[in-house]
Amino acid sequence: MKQFNFGLQIILILLFFVFQFSVTYSQPKTNDEIKELVAKFKTDPKGPYKAIRWFCPDGSTVSPEERCPEPGGVQRAQYKDAVTSLAKTNKIYLGQILSATKVNDFWDQGNQNSRLKQYQIEKYLQIIDHGWVNRRGNFYRGAIQDEDEQNWGKEFLMQILSEDKNITENYFLIRSAAMDIPHKGDTKNSELVRAISKNLSDTIPSFMNIRIKIHGNPEEKDIESVKKYVSENDKKITDSNKKQFAKLIDEMKKMFQPIELGGLSKYLKLLSKDSELKTKIETFINSKKDKNIKLSKNDFIELANFMWYFRSEMLNEKKPSARLALLDLSLITENILFTEINNWQPQTVKEIIEKNYYLAQTLVGTGNLEFWEWEKNKRYISIPKEDNIKFDLALQLNEASKRV
Repeated sequence: MKQFNFGLQIILILLFFVFQFSVTYSQPKTNDEIKELVAKFKTDPKGPYKAIRWFCPDGSTVSPEERCPEPGGVQRAQYKDAVTSLAKTNKIYLGQILSATKVNDFWDQGNQNSRLKQYQIEKYLQIIDHGWVNRRGNFYRGAIQDEDEQNWGKEFLMQILSEDKNITENYFLIRSAAMDIPHKGDTKNSELVRAISKNLSDTIPSFMNIRIKIHGNPEEKDIESVKKYVSENDKKITDSNKKQFAKLIDEMKKMFQPIELGGLSKYLKLLSKDSELKTKIETFINSKKDKNIKLSKNDFIELANFMWYFRSEMLNEKKPSARLALLDLSLITENILFTEINNWQPQTVKEIIEKNYYLAQTLVGTGNLEFWEWEKNKRYISIPKEDNIKFDLALQLNEASKRV
């Protein structure tokens, strides 16, 4: 009997410690503790990651040297235990890697799409804070595979766009997500950038960190990193390699140069054959084949109208790939429109009002305004028919435009 009681005591003690550990593990981290984690990751060579692994379709993980039991595995970084714990206790996701993430988990509809929004916020922080938690982790070789991220991003966006309800209720969110989520696929140009940077790092080991960054997460700012490296190591670099660096910089500039109107054609191919919008855009592009022609006032109005149609016509396209094409067309057109808009210099008060009107209409296309908001407010900023506009009316229209 005594032995039984002693054994029971041991079991109870063990259960107590297991319970204590479980409670401690599941307790949310405080803001100060999270700040401490972020600060630690900023200086860690691996950032929020601990190792490179193969993530297999059956849920298992194996080392980089091994292979998954069946095809379809994804190689990427494994999160540190602290990162995994923070996700469980606080629903905070640091250093998110898209590949091998379940679409519904990332969409996170039950938590107002928190996980997706956190991904976007982190992308912004990486830009303004030198990589943020990935300040050094950006150079962790193999942590993020760009091709896998591209494939996942495309599948995610098409799956979300396949549901009409998502488009009507979350257009702004989905469109802004498409700005940050890689999904446009590899190009021959980017493959060339990778090949040149790999060849250089094979002969110049000190270039490896930059090469890893270019391979895993290419950004326009990487051009300056390459230029700085060449400048600082000029005397050590052979003439042959200098030519390779010049070629690399040239190809990287091409990779990130603003897209021209002709570049819209590849997206039009994905739209339905009977699309009137497709025909209108093709006509517009064909009229602008001369690269030296500056956009006119009427061109800006046409682009503003396209922005409207990219959104209003989306539900008429039934294929998710066509809907994604409209989303990409919208983002590219917005970039062209706001890059070139200063070339439209109004000469009269009426033209100023006209410019304000179409810029406001563009906000519907970007999702900043809903259709019902536009219908309710457009009459307050409508373009007057008469050319000579009284001062009071001009002032009234200007104030209304500011409120929109």
